[in-house]
Amino acid sequence: MIAKSVAMASIAVALIGTFCSCAVLRGGITRQTIASEYYAIAEAYSDLEKYDKAIPYYKEAAKEKEYRNAARYGLGRMYGLTGEWETARDIFESLLKKDPNNELLETAYSFSLVSSGKADEAVPLYRTIMELHPDDPVLARNFAEVQILAGEYDAALATIAEAREKFSDSDVMKEFDDLEAQATAAKEPPPEQIPTDSMPTEGQKKPVAGTEKFKAEKVKEEKAKAEKAARTADSVKN
Repeated sequence: MIAKSVAMASIAVALIGTFCSCAVLRGGITRQTIASEYYAIAEAYSDLEKYDKAIPYYKEAAKEKEYRNAARYGLGRMYGLTGEWETARDIFESLLKKDPNNELLETAYSFSLVSSGKADEAVPLYRTIMELHPDDPVLARNFAEVQILAGEYDAALATIAEAREKFSDSDVMKEFDDLEAQATAAKEPPPEQIPTDSMPTEGQKKPVAGTEKFKAEKVKEEKAKAEKAARTADSVKN
């Protein structure tokens, strides 16, 4: 598994491109050799979905310059996959500042923004990614969802309408239907219900707990119960 992870680590480094220049090491044990072992172990834990266990090894690998950025990217992923999205967001943001045109980081950072409750900040990033890949239906679907989460319902409906024309044969069309329903429901409030005999009137509605009206009603109920109990006791005596 570790050997497999070393190979995957090489692929990850290649994907990140200018982020990491890892030299082939010769001779005895060096800091780079140790860092490569830490990185391989972190990748192995990641493959096994033991994300919390991968974190300390990514941290150790990140101490060596040759592995720093690749390891920090892996660290950001692990924090995200363990639900610590704010920490993941901070890591991806710092990496993106060093390489602002890295699509892999733009996507990761955008996702972390959405997952940490900042969908409105993710919209312009996703738009940039969409412009670079206009023929990707999955990206279009993600973009529409981010727009909905950011409260941009009209923009989301426009994205969905355009996607319908471009990707009519795509497997994600059903997901566009679901997103359209979400955006429409969020944009348009439910129709006002016409009162019927079976529906409670304003005076019949139960007061909200904690309000003065609620407290007054409870006092009234308790008083009525006490009076009824007193009458019952009197009738038993007589």
